[in-house]
Amino acid sequence: MRIIHRDLGFLLVGITIVYCVSGYLLNHREDEKDPGYKTTVVSEQLAPNLTAAQLKNIWSEKFEEVQLRRTIQQGEIIHLYLKGGLGAYNTQNGHIKFETYKARPLLIFFNKLHYNRVKNWNWVADFFVFGMLFLAISGLFITPGKKGLAGRGKWYVIGGILIVVIFGLI
Repeated sequence: MRIIHRDLGFLLVGITIVYCVSGYLLNHREDEKDPGYKTTVVSEQLAPNLTAAQLKNIWSEKFEEVQLRRTIQQGEIIHLYLKGGLGAYNTQNGHIKFETYKARPLLIFFNKLHYNRVKNWNWVADFFVFGMLFLAISGLFITPGKKGLAGRGKWYVIGGILIVVIFGLI
């Protein structure tokens, strides 16, 4: 059992790292943004009452690194459709705010794996699940005596189960 536990543990390390990285990023999303993309927010003050044509001219000078594809005016707001982003200009107060998104391909791939969105990944994910289950159960019996499950180990197992139960009741 020790040999299988050791070798399976080595085999599953790479998959575990992918799940840990993507799980951490998904757990710590800011404002529900996708961690697979880097979001840049720009908020500035321009002159009020600009027309869409005037805004396009100012855009090409002031924000030349971001391509403005089109504008649509709805009331006092001019919506900005950018290459890789969105924004809005308020004609009343001159405030412009836009976001651009840049893909992080490795993180996008990790998240697809995490959500099982890669063709045939479910076979690997199932193997991972049962491998981790084996590691968890076999790990209970690897250390004998008072430092193992018969001793203080049982308290750690009970503590782990209680954490899940407590969060399940909240």
